[in-house]
Amino acid sequence: MEAYSTLGSVFTVLSFVVFVGIVFWAYSGRRKPSFDRAANEPFALPDEGLRHVSQPFAPGRLPAGRGERNESPRDSRKTGAHR
Repeated sequence: MEAYSTLGSVFTVLSFVVFVGIVFWAYSGRRKPSFDRAANEPFALPDEGLRHVSQPFAPGRLPAGRGERNESPRDSRKTGAHR
């Protein structure tokens, strides 16, 4: 039983040392330019195809991927769509 206790203690200390090493690596000054570039990557995506929040949808239209026109369930029963 003493072997399990010793192995558990060694594993705990080793895990803590690895954690502290990762923290120092992440906050080191050498990594700052790389992390700054990674932090700004989402803003480098093109804005084409996106509408501004203040722009309303055209009448009878839904956002992309939601169908060609805005039908109520009553309309779809009349046309026979959605059977």
